[in-house]
Amino acid sequence: MPLPTHTCAAGNAGLLVPAERSFRYTTNISVLAALLINGKERRLPQTVLRNISCTGAGITSSLTLPLGENISLHFYLPDSGKPFRALAKVIWSDSHGHCGVEFQQVSEEHFRRLKSWLATKLSERQTPALTPALPLGSFISETRG
Repeated sequence: MPLPTHTCAAGNAGLLVPAERSFRYTTNISVLAALLINGKERRLPQTVLRNISCTGAGITSSLTLPLGENISLHFYLPDSGKPFRALAKVIWSDSHGHCGVEFQQVSEEHFRRLKSWLATKLSERQTPALTPALPLGSFISETRG
């Protein structure tokens, strides 16, 4: 029995608060990716995840990807080591192998993982530094004892 899947972009965007909906995390993760053509997979060599949000991702590959094509993505979320898989559609592409993809199918479990991981990354960005600020006009060398 196949896992229940949904479209992140349309089906779950309403479940996200505005900051989560637009938050895009910059990264540099190797991805196992394949172009899906007529039911067959063509592996995409040297594919790297450059950024990710709940609705899609930016990737680079040694190949230029055609607009509208479907690809499969598989990688592990940093820090947690949990796998993430999705089917995605190429929505923009350039001649240097950069492209943007929109997630089309993601299992509910993997969507929850991604959403939770992105929420953690968003909160890390919003948490103020715990180290005290230097007094105005001070130099670091003056603060050492």
